[in-house]
Formats: sequence, structure tokens, C-alpha cells
Amino acid sequence: MPTGTNKQLTCLLTDGTVETKTIDEANTSGTTIAVTGAFSSTPLAQGIYSISSDDVKEQKFRCLSVGDSGDGTFAVVGVEFNDSIYAAVEEGKDLDLQGITTLESKPPKPII
Repeated sequence: MPTGTNKQLTCLLTDGTVETKTIDEANTSGTTIAVTGAFSSTPLAQGIYSISSDDVKEQKFRCLSVGDSGDGTFAVVGVEFNDSIYAAVEEGKDLDLQGITTLESKPPKPII
């Protein structure tokens, strides 16, 4: 979970819209994220979602699965996503590491 205030979860929904909800930190623990209010439709399985705050830029994730509890809550499982991975693999370009932390500078490369 990012640091800062105004934490938001943005999801692509099954009807093709993108919707953002405020993260309910009081009911969020570990890998479970609760949001205030229900999404207008189910988050898209295999879709991309992101988490952001006032201090940290959006971090993208690819949705692996969505479980509907039937009461307006959903379980979303995902993995970190980086758009530049395709250009890095297919065209040999550098991987773009986005500023998704509050670190002021990149850590040094490890000595091997």
C-alpha cells in the first residue's frame, strides 16, 4: 500500500468503463483492499487496475481473477504491471521504472 493520503483504487470494469474508489484503510489488511462504496459493475477479470495516493504515482497491476461475494464486494487478485516490458523485450529498449515509491533517488546497483 502506498504512503500518503487520499489512497485510490482504479479498476477497469466489465462494461468497459474505468472507475476509481477511495481505499477504506480501516477495513484493509494484508493483501485485501476494501474500498468505500460499490463499483457500478464487476471489475474486469484479467484487466488492469492501479493504486495511487497524493504522495505516490499510480502503480499498475494486471488483474488475475475477480470473485463476486454477491453483496457488492469483490475479491481482486493481481500482479504488478509495467507497460514498458513489451518494448524492452521486443525492441531491446530499457525498462522504464516508474516513480511509485517515496524514495528520493534510485538505490545503487548491487556489486557482483
